Amino acid sequence: MSKITMINLRHTIKRFLIKNKLWRYVEPITLRLRGISDKKIINDLAKMYSGLIKPGDLCFDIGANVGRYSMAFYLLGARVVAVEPQLKLVQEIKKRFGSEIDIVQKGVAEKEDKRRFYVCDEATSISTFLEDHKESVELKGFKDYHWSDGGEIDVTTLDKLVSEYGLPKYCKIDVEGFEYKVLMGLTKPIPYISIEVGWVEGEVEKCRALLLSKGYIQYDFLDSKDLFFKLKSANKV
Repeated sequence: MSKITMINLRHTIKRFLIKNKLWRYVEPITLRLRGISDKKIINDLAKMYSGLIKPGDLCFDIGANVGRYSMAFYLLGARVVAVEPQLKLVQEIKKRFGSEIDIVQKGVAEKEDKRRFYVCDEATSISTFLEDHKESVELKGFKDYHWSDGGEIDVTTLDKLVSEYGLPKYCKIDVEGFEYKVLMGLTKPIPYISIEVGWVEGEVEKCRALLLSKGYIQYDFLDSKDLFFKLKSANKV
């Protein structure tokens, strides 16, 4: 069997599993077989961030999912605020950390409000507040994924989080197409910010322009999906 045939077969099997709502059970097994464990992911993240995050630093994890980034920050000695709107994922974060970090069960936007949330049944990591993002995901080959109405969820702002927990040294934002709205709620500049962008057309340039207007400069970090920004005065913080 040729390599191309094998790839097509894997894709066919995956589509079948997704269509029948079975992929969420199979995916963890495939990752383990490939040697990709939760522990390895966290350790790799901690190694990657070790040059930036030091003991005692405050870090915000916006769109924390199950808390892998939060755990990497925690292992480096940081104080962590994990923000995640999905109750099921918040419960997983609580199991992982107990009371060792601050956990906020809300979304983040440009103002305090309630927003409708769209849950991807097969991949909670791509659930979103942005309907355009859901449509973009479907256009990029995930049309078999099932989406549920997550209802109206409370959202806060970065400024509000800063006023409650303090100014973080670093803020990671991964909110599936809602990054621009999150950044609009920031008027108290954070020294270092990273955002994962790319699903929604034009989102990269919008986010980049907004951060540049707030006094940030862009420099390389993480991978091709992420943009990492440093405040021009960050070296003085």
